[in-house]
Amino acid sequence: LTLRKNGADCNVVITIAASSAAGSYSDTAHTCTYVAGDLLNWKVVNSATGTSTNVMFINSNSTP
Repeated sequence: LTLRKNGADCNVVITIAASSAAGSYSDTAHTCTYVAGDLLNWKVVNSATGTSTNVMFINSNSTP
């Protein structure tokens, strides 16, 4: 999972290894600054074979 701002990747990245258990994952080491009007979205890439990954929801906390 990669946070994107205005169509470009930020350095907020969450990598979930194939052997990982279901759960919550986060990147607390990086930030992405933004201002009102910026478009934020998430890029999801499943590098595994088959359909082994399901992303149920993505939650983002922000501070103005």
